[in-house]
Amino acid sequence: MLRIRHNAKPTHNAAELALLAGRFPDNIRLFVVRRDEEMLAGVVIYETARVAHTQYIGTSEEGRRTGALDLIFQHLIHVRYADKDYFDFGISTENGGRHLNTGLMRNKESYGARATVFDWYALDSANPMERT
Repeated sequence: MLRIRHNAKPTHNAAELALLAGRFPDNIRLFVVRRDEEMLAGVVIYETARVAHTQYIGTSEEGRRTGALDLIFQHLIHVRYADKDYFDFGISTENGGRHLNTGLMRNKESYGARATVFDWYALDSANPMERT
């Protein structure tokens, strides 16, 4: 669905995600909304002592129509992770941070999120103490 709707691919494949979840069972969690046996939406959270970070967010067409993600985020932000310092929706950029995906940012803002700009720096020299 990520590839079809957004021409993107996930950071981890299913085997890698299962391996990570097995190695960090207290830090990687899946939250879902189901109706009967049908999964309508899901969110994978990477959790630390201070941060709940959304790594993967997905919904079916029926989940989108019924607001299933709204239900999950209402619970995660206001109940499950209310004591965390940060609820992190992750990046909203593409092309190595060169392009802001305004639709994605608007979606995150609909849940109360606000953007933070991170500056990235690189040293030109292999030896930062060397003066030229």
